Amino acid sequence: MVNYMALKKNLDVTIHEAFLEEILRGNWLPGQALNLDELAERYGVSRVTVRRALEELEKAGEIYRIQGKGTFVAANKVVQPLMRASGFSQDMLRRGRKPSSKVLFAGVMKADHIIAKDLHIGVGQEYVLIKRLRLADDTPMAIESTALSRELCGDILSADLDHGSIYEKLRGRGLKLVTGNQYMEAVLATDEQAELLQIPKGAAVLHIERHVSDELGRPVEATYSVYRGDQ
Repeated sequence: MVNYMALKKNLDVTIHEAFLEEILRGNWLPGQALNLDELAERYGVSRVTVRRALEELEKAGEIYRIQGKGTFVAANKVVQPLMRASGFSQDMLRRGRKPSSKVLFAGVMKADHIIAKDLHIGVGQEYVLIKRLRLADDTPMAIESTALSRELCGDILSADLDHGSIYEKLRGRGLKLVTGNQYMEAVLATDEQAELLQIPKGAAVLHIERHVSDELGRPVEATYSVYRGDQ
């Protein structure tokens, strides 16, 4: 029997990868408008398949949408080497502000191709996802989605994730975290992000993607954060 769901999923992944390749090769330029119908015709797929691929690119910060205007290719990300593996809590404390968190989700997920690439695991392999609203002096500052290697960090879900730093909890479990890279770009907030951060819909936010490994070079964490621009 033909597994049509598997075929559809494979097609979605293939189209997404084709679109991402267009961006990486510079064929799609920053600010370029993307037309759903034209892409569907060019690649010989349905509008639904194109829409799903674009949604994945938007989640990764490769494209952005402006309500009533369309979908556009995002500007190139700024790459900044991390001098130390420090997170939101340490950064806020250094600024004299009181950090806190609200856990939006914590559990085990199966990796899509983006997470698989960032954590060096296979597509469909399990990883730990922790999504939190980060606050400073009770003001919403960022939405942080942290993908962690289940092999190295599986027991982190038993920790108190509402308080303290995940980095400190990982170090307390014997992991030695070393530096990596973080990627930054300005994008526009989605409706969900605007509601959580208590900012106007479509307001400017800073998208930061951070990668941290252990002393053996094994990927430990990939964190995707959205910071409000007015703070």
